[in-house]
Amino acid sequence: MDSSDIRGYIQRFEDQGYKTWIRTTMILECLKTRMGRFLENETEVFHNALNGKIKLKEKTCIGPTKCDYKKVPTVKSDPNKLCRLCDAWKGEILSEHKNPNPKMVHWNNTTPYLWPSHKWEVAKVYMPRGNMKHKSVDDFDISAFLTLMTSCRHFQKFVKGHMLSEVTNVRNQIMHSANFAVTAEDFQVYMGRIRALGDALGEKVPEFQSFSKDMAESVSWSLGMCSSTGTQNAFAVSKSVKETWRFVRLWTLLE
Repeated sequence: MDSSDIRGYIQRFEDQGYKTWIRTTMILECLKTRMGRFLENETEVFHNALNGKIKLKEKTCIGPTKCDYKKVPTVKSDPNKLCRLCDAWKGEILSEHKNPNPKMVHWNNTTPYLWPSHKWEVAKVYMPRGNMKHKSVDDFDISAFLTLMTSCRHFQKFVKGHMLSEVTNVRNQIMHSANFAVTAEDFQVYMGRIRALGDALGEKVPEFQSFSKDMAESVSWSLGMCSSTGTQNAFAVSKSVKETWRFVRLWTLLE
């Protein structure tokens, strides 16, 4: 790390757009944490409800080989070729999907023979691609949570879909920002969308009843953190790569 690296860090942490981008990601993380707590419980409720609708004595996959879209060629080429139990689960899962076209559902996200026993294998059917290997609540990002709630009819009783879509748009704008920057105007819009979602969920979900208050505190805290001098933030970055002593020496030269 040379003097140009340090100057770059300092300039970066003094850029207002970048600091606002960091603040937005922190608020999204706050939202994701609350959603994770809620979904850890509610996916269990949903899974139990689906299980109650399946009137078969079998409780585990009964195929000649375990039903798995990723490993059984005949199943991968024709998703209808599931055992009787897995096919029943598929039917119930699809009935709760807002896109009833089986070809538009991300079946390869999941493993059919695990549906009767693993709630997240069911939940992953309603998520975007890329969640195949994820097994527990902490494995998923906020996009997965938002898409699950948008795509699954079970969650429409908690919040209107357009609120989820608006926050999904916020997440996408942040993730795909070429310069990792957010304007002050956009920040206010983003915070309004996140707060509206939190407030709507707070009417029915205990985990969100204090969200607005906690969000306001997080916004204030993140502002204080991001208002620290570029020198302090650059020092933290340098420390993280175990070059603090070089940073101190170089900063002395830059002064």
